[in-house]
Amino acid sequence: MPALHLSPLRVRRLSLAAASALPLIAILSLAGTAHADTWVSGDASRILYSGRIGSAGVFARSPIINGSNTGYTIYSSNPDLANDPNTVTDGAGNLLPGAISRDGSTVIGIGWDSSGANRLFAWTEASGLTFIDTGATSGSFRFDLVDDNGSAFTGTVDGQDAFYVYHNTFTLLGNLGGGRSFAYGLSGDGKTVVGESQDQDGNSQGFVWNRDTRQMTGIGFLSGGTWSAAVFASYDGSVVAGQAADASGNDRAFRWTSGGGLVNLGSFEGDGQVRLNAMNRDGSALVGYAGYQPANQGVQYRAFRWADGTMQDIHATRFTRSEARDVSDDGSVVVGSVEMLQQSNSNANPTSPSGNGAPSPSPSPGGGGSTVSRGFRWTQETGMITVEEWLRDAGVSVAEDFSQSATSVSADGKTVIGQEITGDIYIAHVGETSGGGGTPDGGTGGVISVTDYLTSAAQTNSVAIGLQTSSTNTVMFGAQGSPMRNLLEVGRRSAWGTVDTGYDSGTKSEGALVLGDFGFGYGLMDGVTVRLQTGATFTDQDLYDGGAFQSRGWYVAPEVTANLLGDLYLTVGGLYGRGDLDIKRGYRNGSSLDFSTGETDTETLAGKVRIDWLNAVTLGDAAFTPYLALSRTLAKTDAYVETGGGFPAAHDAMNEHATFARFGIDGTYKLNDTVTLLARAEAAYRFEEQTSGTSTEVAGIRLAVPGEDIKQFWLRGGIGTEIAVGGGVASFMLNATTESDDTDIWLRSGWKVDF
Repeated sequence: MPALHLSPLRVRRLSLAAASALPLIAILSLAGTAHADTWVSGDASRILYSGRIGSAGVFARSPIINGSNTGYTIYSSNPDLANDPNTVTDGAGNLLPGAISRDGSTVIGIGWDSSGANRLFAWTEASGLTFIDTGATSGSFRFDLVDDNGSAFTGTVDGQDAFYVYHNTFTLLGNLGGGRSFAYGLSGDGKTVVGESQDQDGNSQGFVWNRDTRQMTGIGFLSGGTWSAAVFASYDGSVVAGQAADASGNDRAFRWTSGGGLVNLGSFEGDGQVRLNAMNRDGSALVGYAGYQPANQGVQYRAFRWADGTMQDIHATRFTRSEARDVSDDGSVVVGSVEMLQQSNSNANPTSPSGNGAPSPSPSPGGGGSTVSRGFRWTQETGMITVEEWLRDAGVSVAEDFSQSATSVSADGKTVIGQEITGDIYIAHVGETSGGGGTPDGGTGGVISVTDYLTSAAQTNSVAIGLQTSSTNTVMFGAQGSPMRNLLEVGRRSAWGTVDTGYDSGTKSEGALVLGDFGFGYGLMDGVTVRLQTGATFTDQDLYDGGAFQSRGWYVAPEVTANLLGDLYLTVGGLYGRGDLDIKRGYRNGSSLDFSTGETDTETLAGKVRIDWLNAVTLGDAAFTPYLALSRTLAKTDAYVETGGGFPAAHDAMNEHATFARFGIDGTYKLNDTVTLLARAEAAYRFEEQTSGTSTEVAGIRLAVPGEDIKQFWLRGGIGTEIAVGGGVASFMLNATTESDDTDIWLRSGWKVDF
């Protein structure tokens, strides 16, 4: 952990890590520092990433992590966003995003046209792309600070002039009497800009600029020092913190208020360098790390917490070094990274991934062996302990150490986010969640990787919405899939009952489907038959990765078949259904398989258009009827909240559009006056490439849940028979499909009577 002078770049990286003292940044510090062109909103509900279409720079802002079908993926320099429905483009030039607001509503950045001229833009879903009028000011802009709700922005032009934008009005902030100024931080309410400016003596001095007074105020220097930089602002801007040099040129951390002035946070024995990494929301607690060099010993780096006027050494001596990275809202919980001597039963990580915020492994001071990095959590009661120890003390089964770092902590201190040794992101949680108001109820804690969680959530949501699509397809093209076998003359009637019993084994789940359908048909006029059907469905599915579903529903489906000309018939039908789902989601919690349960309601609306060429080809007693069909299903799963398990989640509502084209041939062979043999061959294609994504909240963290890949093309075959019996016709058909949205194999059986 080398002691480097605090450059503007270093200041900006610190500012990103603390995110203006908003501890619920989820994975901002992980994503933002490691991938320069990927951003995550403060609630992690939006992913922002840049890319290109042809030679033009564009960006996408999406609740779905595009292309992530097996878990959590962060994109860096996505080469082609042409097929992303969330892509934002500008026909006149390139776009380079700079930041996304904490609530995910606003993206800001830089656009430039073919002449190379810079333009500032702000984009919202409601207003689209807006270019900000900078008046006579032009040059090279850095535009990467936005307040919580996207109403205020700040940045620097040509590396020397700080500016502020409020409701798209551009203002230069000026300077402290010298020739340059840099904006490094913005308060959550958007009223206060902090940074560094050259004063009239040529020294770089931290400043505070307030929107109400429109004045830039210098915050001064430490005693004997000639450099300071304001980096963090509390939510209301009343407290500012940053870095400064003391009389000996050493880096120090400071806290500033208008009434108390600039206060040196202090240093440890040996007066080593001090680095500030985060401040809580009201500015009462600050954390970072400081050099510690007792006499005749090498330099060590130790985490500190400053509160109530005192810098507290929170380092545990069993670790070789430590760094505090974040602090809870009330300042009582601190998280960060430590190095410790390699243990025989510990997972080793000989190299530390670049940009993860953890101290890089290095030989221990005594030269006794290698060290490994771990995440830590500190409170006054427990002292500094690893994330794994915190979980084990709470009774969570953690077989092996997994953490590389801890970079973020929730507002209440119960949830820690960091990076695993594998490079994945983990969420560790201890304590009951509040429940009510759309938040999960229950959950005593555990640890889950974001990949594992998103995989379980994506599979759960995919199967939940897929059950509706599959059941609807079975109804419209199974129980109601033979309109040419139920044509009626004028005034004739028919009634029938049908049962479909099937088994579905997909890539995520397997189980049984039962469908009961009852209908009535009437010959309305010459060549026109109307039908009304109603029925109920039941599905029981087991997820391969743990968990289960039970789905119950009912539907009503009107349908009309009309002769167009000759032997061509048009069938138009619709379906409306309601149902409920019982969901048991399985996931890996530490070393164990855990489960959370939930209940939700479903709603389905579907329509189909089908054209049949009745008996287009006849060969003796055999006849063949080709058909072409197009259907569209709109399925909805209501939002629901899970209970039980270590990580119950609150799932947002999900909507799915499914559009299908089908081409098939129905064949009949009249064996005798009583028995007719049936056959069907069909090819089907779904136009959508992925299921819909959604978002969830788990352990207080909002995460985008991606859609999953869809098998778009499949084949279906069926064989069966009709038997005249009991004054009606009994029918049976065994159907099978290749891997698809349709049920794998099902038996259609029914009985119909005409009168």
